[in-house]
Amino acid sequence: MALFSGSLPASEGSLHAGVYVWEQLFSDWLTGTIAEEVSIPDFVEGQLSKKITYWPLAAIFLGQAHCQHRFSQHQLLPFFSSLSAKLEQMINARWEENTGLLYLSSPEESLLEDSDFWAQASESKIVDPSFLALTIHALEHLIFLGGHLQQDIQSLSQHYELLIHAVNEYLWNETYGVYFPYNLDQQEQVVSGSLGGLLFWIADVPDQEQAEAMYRTLANNFVHPEHYYFPTQCVLDNGQSRKVNLLLNYLLFFALTRFDFGITAKALRQHTKFLIEEYGVQSIFDSRRHSIEHPIQQQSTAFMNTLWQAMQSAPLKHYTQKL
Repeated sequence: MALFSGSLPASEGSLHAGVYVWEQLFSDWLTGTIAEEVSIPDFVEGQLSKKITYWPLAAIFLGQAHCQHRFSQHQLLPFFSSLSAKLEQMINARWEENTGLLYLSSPEESLLEDSDFWAQASESKIVDPSFLALTIHALEHLIFLGGHLQQDIQSLSQHYELLIHAVNEYLWNETYGVYFPYNLDQQEQVVSGSLGGLLFWIADVPDQEQAEAMYRTLANNFVHPEHYYFPTQCVLDNGQSRKVNLLLNYLLFFALTRFDFGITAKALRQHTKFLIEEYGVQSIFDSRRHSIEHPIQQQSTAFMNTLWQAMQSAPLKHYTQKL
């Protein structure tokens, strides 16, 4: 799958061992007045709050917030219950019985709706790697929180184990060293240059050999001297425009540290810093270093600002290691 000879940083440097910075965004969410029926607020502004991806992200951020602030059981329980129910409902609605995979119905539901595989999918039910990676990681957080709260986590654990098995059976491609999308109607993988197939690092899905193969795929397809880290589509040597997604960079930062790829995590944070210092906090940038088209989308929100602050001050150790 290598399109050019890429390279990743070769020497470790010191990362700022700061604390996670969430300001009031998640602490206000969890410490506010708790009613009998809790509704999860739209802390993710804009179109993302309307996507099915919203629920896994909400569960991930709940787990992160607890790791950082250690909220009381009284504060956590209503939100755990609400998000667990939402995630169960989502999984049941999108479960494909023959494979055990979850599917999306349209690109508008995806975190990476402009990925190349959507153009190949037509009207088919597509298993989007980024969606599955976030769902598995969300289940991981909810399982931990449920154990902490002494709640029944049997169903969450079953979903977690079945999804990991299904992902490795149907999405992993040994030749390309990446998890590909899967077309349920055609019952075959969709060859894709989307960065989303590498997000499974964050959910601890690959074994060490797979993780290292994914790292080589990252180096050979998404690293280019003329592009900031990391384009959401593989880079061609033709100056073609690519996007850098701030939310995806944030997730990949922690994903890389989970498998001890801290050198690249540090470089990713530095590239993100360059973009933000030059163009401000935006949701999506043009990845080209010398483009005059930055940014692609003007969407500086409290959520995006919080993501950058958290990424900027995070220590190298991945937050799930504190669970």
